[in-house]
Amino acid sequence: MTEAEPRKECVKVADEGFTVLCDCPEPKADIVLIHGLQGHPKRTWLYEKPSKIPFGSKKETCYWPEELLPKDSPNCRILTYGYDSQVSHFFSGAANQTNILGHARNFVEEFEEQRRTATGRPLVFVAHSLGGLLVKAILRQASNTKPTSTAMRTIQDIYLSIIGTIFLGTPHRGSDYTDLGKTVALAVRALQFDRSTSLLRDLKVDASILDILNSDFLRLHKERDFAVVTFEEGQGLGIPFLAREKVVRSWSAHLGLPDDVEETYVINADHRKMCRFEGPSCPGYGKVKRAIGRCVQRARTYIVEAEFQRALDALHTAETSRRYRQVEAAYEDTYDWIFTDQNLGFARWLQSTDPLYWIRGKPASGKSTLMKLIVDDQRTVEAFDALAKGTSVAAITLTRITCRPTYFFHERGSRLQHTMGGMLREILHSLLDGIPELKPFFRDIYRSARASRPLKSPDVDFEWDEDVTMGLLRNILEQNRVDAAVLIFIDAIDEYSGTPGNYGPVIRFLQMIQRRSANSTFFVKICFSGRPEQIYLDHFSDVPGFYIQDYTRADILNVISSEVQAHPRMARTIQHGSEADQIAVSNLRDSLARLANGVFLWVRLVLEDLLNEYTDGASLQELNDHLNQVPPDLERYYDYILAKMSAKNIKPEYAKERETMLEILRAADGSLSLVQFFAALRLAPIRDLRSYHLALPGNLDEASRLLKSRCGSLLELQSNESTDKVTIALCPPDLRMAEYSVQFLHQSVKTWSTNRSPHRSTAENGHTHILKSIAYAAMVEAPEFDKQTSHEFVRRISLVEETTHRSSFWILCQAPAFYPNGWRFREYSGRTTSPSISKLAALAGAVLLLEESLQHEKLEDRMDFCLYCHWFQMLKEELEYNPQIASILLKGLPPNDVCRVWQSLLAVGNLNLTTGFESRAIAIAVNILWIAHCEGINPDTSFELSYESGPTTFLHEIAREEHRSYFAIPIVETVLCWGGEVNVVDGRSRTILDVALESLHNLLNAQSCRIFDADHLDIYIKRHHNLCVFLLDHGAKASGQPINGPTEEDVQLFNGYSQQSGLWFDVRLLNPPLLPQKQEGWLQRLLPKFGNFVLWHRHENDSSKQTDQQSTSGTHPTRDGSNSTPQARLSDSDLNDTTESVADSDVDDTAESTASSASQDTWTSTRDFGAEPIIEEPREQCSGSSLAGSVD
Repeated sequence: MTEAEPRKECVKVADEGFTVLCDCPEPKADIVLIHGLQGHPKRTWLYEKPSKIPFGSKKETCYWPEELLPKDSPNCRILTYGYDSQVSHFFSGAANQTNILGHARNFVEEFEEQRRTATGRPLVFVAHSLGGLLVKAILRQASNTKPTSTAMRTIQDIYLSIIGTIFLGTPHRGSDYTDLGKTVALAVRALQFDRSTSLLRDLKVDASILDILNSDFLRLHKERDFAVVTFEEGQGLGIPFLAREKVVRSWSAHLGLPDDVEETYVINADHRKMCRFEGPSCPGYGKVKRAIGRCVQRARTYIVEAEFQRALDALHTAETSRRYRQVEAAYEDTYDWIFTDQNLGFARWLQSTDPLYWIRGKPASGKSTLMKLIVDDQRTVEAFDALAKGTSVAAITLTRITCRPTYFFHERGSRLQHTMGGMLREILHSLLDGIPELKPFFRDIYRSARASRPLKSPDVDFEWDEDVTMGLLRNILEQNRVDAAVLIFIDAIDEYSGTPGNYGPVIRFLQMIQRRSANSTFFVKICFSGRPEQIYLDHFSDVPGFYIQDYTRADILNVISSEVQAHPRMARTIQHGSEADQIAVSNLRDSLARLANGVFLWVRLVLEDLLNEYTDGASLQELNDHLNQVPPDLERYYDYILAKMSAKNIKPEYAKERETMLEILRAADGSLSLVQFFAALRLAPIRDLRSYHLALPGNLDEASRLLKSRCGSLLELQSNESTDKVTIALCPPDLRMAEYSVQFLHQSVKTWSTNRSPHRSTAENGHTHILKSIAYAAMVEAPEFDKQTSHEFVRRISLVEETTHRSSFWILCQAPAFYPNGWRFREYSGRTTSPSISKLAALAGAVLLLEESLQHEKLEDRMDFCLYCHWFQMLKEELEYNPQIASILLKGLPPNDVCRVWQSLLAVGNLNLTTGFESRAIAIAVNILWIAHCEGINPDTSFELSYESGPTTFLHEIAREEHRSYFAIPIVETVLCWGGEVNVVDGRSRTILDVALESLHNLLNAQSCRIFDADHLDIYIKRHHNLCVFLLDHGAKASGQPINGPTEEDVQLFNGYSQQSGLWFDVRLLNPPLLPQKQEGWLQRLLPKFGNFVLWHRHENDSSKQTDQQSTSGTHPTRDGSNSTPQARLSDSDLNDTTESVADSDVDDTAESTASSASQDTWTSTRDFGAEPIIEEPREQCSGSSLAGSVD
């Protein structure tokens, strides 16, 4: 609607209650307008222009919330609210009457009906004058509401959903209560006169409630960090009996918050007219529109409370605490020395400010059992609570909240059980559970992370990765609002599985705690255990602690005594045997404890073996002789177990199966489901998967016996406590088998197995066997794999090629029915795509598999370069860019297919600019250009795009793509370095700078058609401005054609967007340098008029030379009907020479001379369809004869 058009009434606005002025199917925000005292939900915002004709005509009006705002804030629901705003009731009366608090209560109750189906939708308030005070009261009312019912939760959601408040002429503060009361009274008087009523004679303002509202509002803003925009009036109000002055002074119209918190503006109108706008070009409306737009932008980072709570729930998983639950409790009367032995200093450390304590020990020496006892013992709780209350150490005097997070690393478990990400998640979950006051910090980091990594769908849980969790923990440690003391227990730091041998993340985490001051508000101590690896000794040798094996001799004796007495035959020997037998038992026990060297696992295994022999009839002397043959070293004992099994003459195939079992578990990086383990074992020797019938063990007992007979006690079964386990869709005969997994008995067993089987490249290995099991399940069951199994499948493809240096094509190609059946990899593809092996290869980064699969697949099924780049938009950090893969796929493009290369760059550029992946996307894009450069693709080559009417180039498209400005400058610089021309023109003869300037103008006026992320418009504007400046600095020029480039108004808009960053508009962009124009001759002036696209050039040739040329080459008809040889394209210098030679002659004479000599001269067409056009083609073409006639 233009300003001159009368408004067509669409919605009848109710005097009281809510009126929806604009709605849409899926609003991204609610915008609510609230008038002030004596106001009206329509008239307050309605502009009326008096008609020049006093009678018989309607006034021109503009109700901008309905007519203008829906166009400038699309996808938003816009409401206006009306209420009884009689002044006499607003500031006085009981709480149950219609004073300001009563109005707030009525608002939230009515708004609850509007929000029942829109809980969590971002909310923006726009309030005029004293309506701003009502907004503060509304937020105060909503924040104090307890979510005891559905309705109460919806009311509380008003406060939780607020993302912006915009105040127009609201009195926020005064020098004292009286001054603020006077300001409010003056505002009311102004509004009274607007209604043409008499002066107020009695107005009592309780300014104390205003002060409460202000202080509560500032507190709520600190909690929720919503946008605050305040407008002051620029003109005084001229009404009878009042001086012409501002109703709300400047210092009162603003809250006085820092500039980076509160946006302050001036509208050049008086108090009444500052909220009435005559049309879209009204400066005041422009400011309010942009303020609303910036508030709505925050909807992108707004936290939906339900999503946030779901994210908090996802923070905890049973896997992270599984190892703690698996560790067996200590035997009675063991480890008590940890609290009583003063030489250890552990009890003293619990009540000190020392941050770290390290329990060192050999493998399997009982560290985890001791850690579990310490965590559960009440003496630990009492000692640390005494420290937190300040009763033990003078340095800590405040009573603090206490919390004791616990995490046990478990290298044989799932990924969350042996990574920093799993540890941080468990610690943070415990902190949130024990200290609810920390929830705002979780909310802040979640909001920031969710803005940079939007959920792919509402059903996808937020990913608490290591970067997010470490950032959150740092924020909690550095804050000073929550006073707490935290004692963290971390077991088995040597089982952290980052890069092999790289314990850096664990070391940095411990050092971060070690460097913290004991007087910090958030006090943290860590007790950790682990093997004394040299790298840990280098960093923490001075940390208090002890070697556990030096103190466990008595505990080992207790364990041996308990087990011996629990054995039936041994118990009878002790009770009823001879004195010699009892002495033999005592010697056996002492020998076991001595040989154990503090290693509990060695005792357990050897004692179990001895007692089994005693059950089978061995004598005590034979047991002692056997014990003397047992290696005291744990890893040598594992060799002893295998040698003993071989001595029993087991079948040769058993030994081969044992090696395969160990190899599969080594490749599993933890435990493996029992079904998948046996599937991989059975498929290990199989090449033809299609004809093989898989036979799994018949029941759980059979599976257990198979493990025992092949590997003895080196492997064990564990029940699956969580769903964080990769499973395959094979149904075992015994359903109980699906509830168990297989793992090494101890981490030391895996270390031993790895050391005795050094890594070597073989045709097949454990990774190959596991990949076979997944492929076989897909072939037989044709499942829709879940996310975790899909990721595991891709990872196995990569590992097979990495460890065997061979392609896995022979495995994947055996399941043809599997690929067309719908495994669409929804996690990887943003669009429907037919599955193929080459796509799996690209995802896995498997170069050999990709090369082989491309040779066998149909063209329509192959992985292509554009799709590979598109996946980066979906996967972000999950997919590692592989230049080799990119190079192979780019070579598959048609020769010089610049269009596809450009589309690939766009796919990479689709990474959101706030994701934190900008540098990675730029690096990938530069690599793509480098590959294209090596393939001989010219960056200046023109290509066609579907939305363009003519040829374009790389640089033109980069200048056009406004939302990828962060992506543009490095690409432009790269193209220019590799021979690109900064002033190349496109099919419309426009330069790159022409396109860039038009795009900047579109951005400043929010008119760009291809901006997908309007929430960051101000960022795009500044970055695109920098691109234009970069082009100017590198010699770019405008073509001189009329373009829709920046204007003086755009300069003001730009400086408004950039006022806080200190970046100002480069005025060179208003009048950029132009390309040099060639001198225009008479022929150039005439041809556009006649619309001919053919240029003719006269050549002076003798007739004999023409005859010779015609006899040896093709001919071309001339104007007089003779034939001539086709000539080369007319060069710029030829054209200038030709036109300059006739420039000073009379046009008619020259034309006549030209016509008369036409029969003797040779004329040739110089149009080259593959080259840059000299003159734009007209729609209607004229023949050569018509041109000659016209010239004559």
